[in-house]
Amino acid sequence: SNRIKAYLQEYNLSEPDLNITLLPETPDLTKDASVEGIVQGVEDIGGTDIIVIDTLAQVSAGVNENSAGEMGEIIRRIQTIQEQTDSLILLVHHAGKNKENGARGSSVVFAAMDAVFDLRVSMIESEKVISFTVEKQKDAEAGTPFTFRLKPVTLGVDEDGDCITSCVVEFLGKRVIRKEPGGKWQKRAYEAVKSFFESCDDVDVPVSFIIDKMVEQEPYDDKSGKKDSRRDSAKRAISELSCRGWFEISNEKIKLRQNAKIRKNEIEDLL
Repeated sequence: SNRIKAYLQEYNLSEPDLNITLLPETPDLTKDASVEGIVQGVEDIGGTDIIVIDTLAQVSAGVNENSAGEMGEIIRRIQTIQEQTDSLILLVHHAGKNKENGARGSSVVFAAMDAVFDLRVSMIESEKVISFTVEKQKDAEAGTPFTFRLKPVTLGVDEDGDCITSCVVEFLGKRVIRKEPGGKWQKRAYEAVKSFFESCDDVDVPVSFIIDKMVEQEPYDDKSGKKDSRRDSAKRAISELSCRGWFEISNEKIKLRQNAKIRKNEIEDLL
């Protein structure tokens, strides 16, 4: 309710301007009866353009997310709602533990969608920035990035004199927010390349030189009997950051990509 109040306040609107209907209870899409109830409810309010289901897990409680058959039945019911209400269904679903692998559970969900959008949060100098990327879209180009942030909105004060706040989504621009380097090896790779180019502009440095610098920072006990995997770890970290767009690698030479890091003042320049 506070999100709605914040939106109305930010854009100087009244409640009738929104034309939103919220369901008081979570539908159970494991049952055909719920589908019939939703379709009838949409008809009762005179139709709708968009139906938001938040989240897929909430409306399919008890279903095995990894089962193509069980999830296929849920998707079938959602498609029935779409067909009978002639509306766009916006389905919210979470990623798995490894976010790079996309939506959790059976791949039947991804396959059934006409469009898939990936949202994730990055920290840019202690500020949360949301990247929105088109992962899949029929008859249109995928991979288009957009960035947003949640802008705080003060709604008033409570009985204790504390501020009541919420937020609205604010568009920042078509800029890529790259996932920050994580783990000691990725951080070492980024810092090694960054420090080199801060002192030597427009010069390509051999990848092997950066690997040597990274390895030097990790002590190795040759009496431990364990394999020396430092160079492998360094190579893997460099490869991962290159795939994320932090580095450019050509002919065994490495350099930072232009605008590889988006800083807070650059984001503010977009407003």
